[in-house]
This record gives sequence, structure tokens and C-alpha cells, in this order.
Amino acid sequence: MATVNLSWTTPSTLSDVDNIEIYRFQNQTTADTAALISLIAGATPLTTVAKTASPSYSDTTAPVGALTYAVVSKNSAGFKLESSGHDDITTT
Repeated sequence: MATVNLSWTTPSTLSDVDNIEIYRFQNQTTADTAALISLIAGATPLTTVAKTASPSYSDTTAPVGALTYAVVSKNSAGFKLESSGHDDITTT
């Protein structure tokens, strides 16, 4: 297991955000936002944080290997993934 510390910029339209969902995918590295949106559509979030929470999260149960994290702003109409809302990493 590894610990991954995530942080992000608060969404510019925070009033439209209900919560923030964090997704983790193993062995699914991609720089393509459209492909990531498809993965998210069928996935369960790793966790959900309130929009008033500090824009950070520590994943203390990250497996070793290639991981992709996505931070998604959710509202009643669905979700919005910014082009910079994901990152690929490798844990050891």
C-alpha cells in the first residue's frame, strides 16, 4: 500500500457544485478526458468530499502500480471534469 496526497483548485463556479467526487483507476492511464469520462460513467467514486472542504484528500489505501486519479465536481445536472482534473501516477 501507498499514500497518495491529492490537492486541486476549488471550482470557479463553486455555487453550482453539490460535492466533489474522487475516482481512482488502476492500470487505466489516459491523458484523454473523453475516455476518462466514459470510465467515470460506470464507476463508483473512491470517496466524496463536501465542496466546503479544503481542496485536498489523502488516499492511504492506494495500491502499488499505475494509477489514474480524477477529481470531479458534481451538481444536480451531472458532473463536470476539467481537462486538468486528472493525473496519472505510479506508486511503489
